[in-house]
Amino acid sequence: ADALVCISGELKKALVDMGVGFSSISVIRRGLPEDWLTDQPAASRDILLYTGGLYAWKGVDILIAAMEHLPGEKLVIAGGGNRLNELKNLAGEKGVAGRVLFAGQVPYSSIKSYIARAKTAFLPNIPEGASLYSSPNKLFEYMAYGAPIVASDIPVFREILTDGRNALLFKPGDPEHLAACVKRIVNEPGLAERLSSEARRDAGRYTHEQAAVEIINLMKRASAGGA
Repeated sequence: ADALVCISGELKKALVDMGVGFSSISVIRRGLPEDWLTDQPAASRDILLYTGGLYAWKGVDILIAAMEHLPGEKLVIAGGGNRLNELKNLAGEKGVAGRVLFAGQVPYSSIKSYIARAKTAFLPNIPEGASLYSSPNKLFEYMAYGAPIVASDIPVFREILTDGRNALLFKPGDPEHLAACVKRIVNEPGLAERLSSEARRDAGRYTHEQAAVEIINLMKRASAGGA
């Protein structure tokens, strides 16, 4: 191959460390459709939100455990998979089942309506396996819709997020620290607004159209022997 495209800097680093001998490895993120940037989210934000897969490495278990420390808050989990019943049972064991709504598999066309309501949106990934290299679509969707983000403090997320500027980062696997970040966002409107506005501004750099331009340019360079 003349060129290789990775979705994150951490993935590129891992390949280089493994000795992959490509002449060019470029980081080009998938991003999101441009209409996410032009849509106006609803003003009402009344839920905590997680969207996406329920794999163990996604850290949804930590998020459910954090609800013990967030009395009065309601969490919506929009995602399906074979762990759904396991996570429902966990919510019951933690005594938070009444405040955790499992929406199940949600059509992609409906995701915007959930994110528009999010006072906080989560990326609670565990720092192992695929989490070390991922660049999840929901990260850019949260950013585009200005949902204040609470994310695990792992290197791959720090490529996009800066603690205190466009997100709050918590110690991976620590439900109490995650809950403390949520409380800051809920109790500090100025902080929530700053995180939201900075994230929306940054989202403009990560669109499908921008990725297409980067890939086309990379192909041109590769075909000319200069990738």
